[in-house]
Amino acid sequence: MIVLPNAKAVTGIMHTSDSGRLFGHGQLPLMIIESRFCHAVISAQNGQLLQFCPAGGKQWFWLGRDNRFDPQKPITGGIPLCLPWFGRPQDPRLPMHGFVQQRQWQLESVSVNNDRISCCWHFDNPADEPLFPHAFSVRQSLTLDDAVTLSLTVSNSDHRPMPLSWAWHSYFALYHHKATISGLAGTTYLDNTAGLARKACTEAPLAANIMDNVFETSCQPQFLADSPARHISGKNCPTCIIWQPGITDGKSFVCIERGCAFADSLTLAPGAQFDATMTITSPAEY
Repeated sequence: MIVLPNAKAVTGIMHTSDSGRLFGHGQLPLMIIESRFCHAVISAQNGQLLQFCPAGGKQWFWLGRDNRFDPQKPITGGIPLCLPWFGRPQDPRLPMHGFVQQRQWQLESVSVNNDRISCCWHFDNPADEPLFPHAFSVRQSLTLDDAVTLSLTVSNSDHRPMPLSWAWHSYFALYHHKATISGLAGTTYLDNTAGLARKACTEAPLAANIMDNVFETSCQPQFLADSPARHISGKNCPTCIIWQPGITDGKSFVCIERGCAFADSLTLAPGAQFDATMTITSPAEY
């Protein structure tokens, strides 16, 4: 059960089957946020931001219409957290992008300050988890006003070193077929559509192009030149993945993901803690 403070901006908890705003007919609990800054929806599964719409604006994120919102199944859209591994594991029996996005998280706290909402969700992994027998905990805080800020803390509570790769798998809604992604020109990337061949990025790619590109040690921010524009910056999330499987009916998005994967993957010592943040804004001057 999720208990909320007495705060006007957090309108309550509902289930997906009660919502006319979301697609699907499952029974996952959702936190609904209405403030003078934004409308937002967060799922208790994965502590995942599903929708964010600034006041008077458009939805920033795409949410798949084929989601069933069933427990134990990841939700496609919004900002899933992929952890404790990113990508396809060597063992084909393991799920792609880890398993924490298929788990129910606990709401730890909610605070409201001048209609700025901050909520913290946590997940504790037991040492006997068959998919990943490591004891660890994850905390994700979301702060929502006219921007989105996510903060992540991963703690290794096991007696052994813990391998870790992860990413915020952000699905940005696309509104213009000529939208571009800047902030990566002059770097190199691994092209996952060409066997991870290393290539040079010479210009801002069209966001609607089919691609699956991994930019390692890429600490600079990215800018999605669309309407609305979105600016993505981060701390301790040096890997940037740009994934666009193709624009089709009902699927108009580009994933601009930030995390630590591939050459930026980590190993946490016993008792060690790792922190990262990502902030998404929409420059008014664009």
